[in-house]
Amino acid sequence: MMKKSVMKLCMAAAATAAVLSLSACGGKTTDTEQREAKETEKSGVSELAAALQGKEDEDPMKGDNQAVIEIGTAEELSEFRDRVNAGEQAIDAVLTADIDLSSVCGEGIGNWVPIASEDGHFGGSYNGVFDGAGHVIRGLYMEGEGADYAALFLKLGYTGIIKDLGIEDAFLDSNDQAAVLVLENGGIIENCYASETSVKGRDAYGLIGTCTEESVVKNCYNRGTVQGENHACGVVGDCYGGEISGCYNEGEVLAEGKQGRAYGVALGISDGTITDCYNTGTVTAVFEATGVIGGVRSDAVMTGCYNTGTVTSDGIASGVSNGVVEAVMDRCYNTGTITGENMAVGVARVEGDVKKKSVAVNCFNRGSVSAGSNAMGIDLGMNCVTINCYNLGTVSSQNNGMSGAAGIAGTAVTYGECEQRMYNCYSAGALSENAGGLSYWKDMAEMESVFYQEDTAVGYYFSRKGGEQDTTHSVSKEALTGGEVLEKLNAFAESFSGLPEDCAEKYGLTLDSWKAGPDGYPVFEWES
Repeated sequence: MMKKSVMKLCMAAAATAAVLSLSACGGKTTDTEQREAKETEKSGVSELAAALQGKEDEDPMKGDNQAVIEIGTAEELSEFRDRVNAGEQAIDAVLTADIDLSSVCGEGIGNWVPIASEDGHFGGSYNGVFDGAGHVIRGLYMEGEGADYAALFLKLGYTGIIKDLGIEDAFLDSNDQAAVLVLENGGIIENCYASETSVKGRDAYGLIGTCTEESVVKNCYNRGTVQGENHACGVVGDCYGGEISGCYNEGEVLAEGKQGRAYGVALGISDGTITDCYNTGTVTAVFEATGVIGGVRSDAVMTGCYNTGTVTSDGIASGVSNGVVEAVMDRCYNTGTITGENMAVGVARVEGDVKKKSVAVNCFNRGSVSAGSNAMGIDLGMNCVTINCYNLGTVSSQNNGMSGAAGIAGTAVTYGECEQRMYNCYSAGALSENAGGLSYWKDMAEMESVFYQEDTAVGYYFSRKGGEQDTTHSVSKEALTGGEVLEKLNAFAESFSGLPEDCAEKYGLTLDSWKAGPDGYPVFEWES
């Protein structure tokens, strides 16, 4: 439980925080416009009754055109909550000051009752605009009985917006689900953060829980502690469509259950986009841990995401994603330490159908990747095209035979049809004994313009059956640092005309240009 002394210390700093709160929310307030309400299904009975009364049937998804409610105290926020929970779901509000909730919830007082809830459970949704105006809400408290669903808001509807708001000194301890800001998001959440917060639950989220189709989470971050039994996510949970962008985690994320899964930023996204998100915090789990996001699925696109934090799992550990499935990851990288007792991969674990391969493009690993079994620099899985990527990190496996390490990519377990391809990649990082310079198995259906530094491995792959080697793609360190390989990488990138048709390409993919890095090894032009 959060110590009272810590709470008092943070509250004593409120005057200073009030000055800094606006910049902490992103430096400026936003002017996001509210979306038009979707057409709602109405029964013939309700429409007839409305017609007989000479008025239109009311739609709770639409605003009421009333003046914006100004909220400056805990009591005023509670009154606003009560109005929303009584049915006024679309009223707009703006904070006029930082708010301390310790007078309405806390140890010895009781739990906060979430906005947009019914007896502490899901019931209705908030569909107005809640403008934090750069202010901070402190002292949110929920634990024990009545805290099965713990959050400031339980549900945000399609037309709902929450923006420019900070949550600090929150303590949530749920038997089920907990998220500091919103447990289910169907609207737009922008420029919000959690700091010095503690969130615990069966499924725990640093800021936002599940996101439904067409939802938006933008420029949000977590600096608190998130601890879940099954799932723990630094910023947001699973998103079914929609957009996640500009979000990051600097807090500690921990999943302690036997099947516990922890993710620095998000649990997953399907048929949507995740852009410019990153993790610098510590992510730890028993079963599966990932720096940025769990699953990137069903034509989703992940761009510009990276991990610099420490990721550790008793099972599988990944730097950026643990499940790119029939999707694209572009310009993603890892410089953190990735450790998995079973498997570990610098950038992502991948999977796809043989006729709709996942794509890893313009990615790199410079971090340390180690595993008891399979360890790969860029991607680990099946049915993937790896193109325009490099590894300069250390990749090591404790198993020097049946499973092992590779500089770029490799297949862990195959089932059904499996076809791997690799183009325009190189590896020059240190590798463990009996590692493949590029791939662990001889499982690449096609390879072109690929290179590994000759003194890092005895072959571009390692045969687990008889120790067979192939040095076809080996080059010297001088060739890699002196410009010879750089020239070939750029020549391939410039001549690139598109991926094969059996790939999950959803947009106009381009191969980034290369330049010589500080140590001479090729790096991307966009790297600083």
